Amino acid sequence: MKSGYKLSLLIVPMVVLSSFTTAQGQDISFDRAKWIWHPAVSGETDGNYHAGVRYFRTDISIPESPTLSAAELIISCDNLFVLYVNGKPVAESGTEGNDWQSPKRFDLTSLLSPGRAVIAVEAFNTLDGPSGLLVKLVTRLEDGKEKSLRSDGRWKSSNIAVKNWEQSNFDDQQWSAAKELGAYGIAPWNQLNIPDTATPARKAAGKVHELVADLVSTSAAQTVVTQDPSDDFAWPEGIVFVGDDCSLYRPPGNTGDSAMDSLSVTIFNPRKSRSYPEHDLPAPMKVGRKLMVLRPGQNKGEPTVLFDTGEGALGSPTVSYDGEWIIFSMVAEGDSFFNLYKIAATGGELTRLSEGPFFDIEPAELPDGRIVFVSTRMGTFEEYHSPPARALYVMNADGTDIKPITNTIIFDNEPEVMADGRILFIRSDNFFDRGKVETLLHAVMPDGTSGYTEFGLDNGPEYGGRLRANYCGSPTPMPDGRVAFVSSAGITLGRAGHTQQHLQHLPLEAGDVAALPDGRLLCTVARTVGKSIEYDNINVLDPDSDGDLLYDGTE
Repeated sequence: MKSGYKLSLLIVPMVVLSSFTTAQGQDISFDRAKWIWHPAVSGETDGNYHAGVRYFRTDISIPESPTLSAAELIISCDNLFVLYVNGKPVAESGTEGNDWQSPKRFDLTSLLSPGRAVIAVEAFNTLDGPSGLLVKLVTRLEDGKEKSLRSDGRWKSSNIAVKNWEQSNFDDQQWSAAKELGAYGIAPWNQLNIPDTATPARKAAGKVHELVADLVSTSAAQTVVTQDPSDDFAWPEGIVFVGDDCSLYRPPGNTGDSAMDSLSVTIFNPRKSRSYPEHDLPAPMKVGRKLMVLRPGQNKGEPTVLFDTGEGALGSPTVSYDGEWIIFSMVAEGDSFFNLYKIAATGGELTRLSEGPFFDIEPAELPDGRIVFVSTRMGTFEEYHSPPARALYVMNADGTDIKPITNTIIFDNEPEVMADGRILFIRSDNFFDRGKVETLLHAVMPDGTSGYTEFGLDNGPEYGGRLRANYCGSPTPMPDGRVAFVSSAGITLGRAGHTQQHLQHLPLEAGDVAALPDGRLLCTVARTVGKSIEYDNINVLDPDSDGDLLYDGTE
């Protein structure tokens, strides 16, 4: 039961009703209808759900004979909804948080014709707590017979927005069965007063979508709910990260220093995150002086220094599959180039893996023990700002037999191994004939063949908003095949090949993101220090719980 708004965008399942309605003005009730919702995800319990949106759908069959004489639908949703018939929005709820107390009654007679029809409901819940959808469709035929369809567990539901979900040709076989919460009349909704007459369903005014969009833009930070870890919380064995940040950031305005002011056209790093909109500097996006390790339950929960570069800098640490080694990129004190090194997870002496007048950055171990990394070894220069171009290379575990596997005139960045064995990385692509770039997530086989753009290809052709604005960074393949990455929306999740409509967004002010073996995500989030933002909170979240933070710690 809601009277205010707290934003956590969840996707409410569409409710498709197959039901028959009474003639206009006759009595109609929710008798035998069930309150339904999408089954609880991690962090939810039945009857206590996260704020957000769910989708429901089903279909009905309208006979040719006898013909349809009347069709009415009554609906209540805690707490907002948009109703679709055959893919078109035809009605919506009010925009007040307690409008569920006043069910809507719509005349669908003119919208239903003989044959199969799909009725879908996009249901919004604007506050954590009870959530539910209640629908009944009643039709009357010319011979006087009535049939009704009620919301129940036979309807399909989803918590992920996918393209064309409201259309009649959409395949919902992979959707979940809706969860029955109880019969009409249960608490907290109890009995409801149904309008005496129906309103013709024509076209939704768009006020609900407008309201939700405003909530997303103004209250995104409120979508994350912090909570203490449970007694059986599975802590990561250890977390390695970069400390003592010395990354290069764009100044907020002109400084009079031509070299520093040139950053306004060469690096665009919103909210100081590991994101690559256009980045001409051949270095890890985030660098620091120290390699840190945090071992939960040890050292009183405080991180310790594994390696200190002094006046040097290091970045892009990665852990070997066996957990024994940490591989990272470092420009040692007195050196001029980033090269690759490794150190035992317990500390000790460094082993140098690469050298020479090249920038070797962002390593990742391959399943066969080799290391894929980014390098300027190709010897060419991006044509617009003339920084050294970067491509993917592989080497043996001891640094020998270095070979290229990609070739580009701009930049390939941050390779990571996907669940299917391919290498996912950020590719800056050329367009408009000169070095105007867009950042996409690309994937290749370990030998560099069969390359595909897996995320971002459908962003649209416009210059302006997409260029440097829809950045992506910190690509994170997950054990279940999904991919998470830092984006303009916060943290974005999806499967290879998903279009923009299929992606799930967690509106977190995240600096980076990494995957844990159990499917949770590890990320850093911001805190405000004076007028600046620092990313020093390490968080574990469940990606299926719309961004709930399960652990909130600090460096």
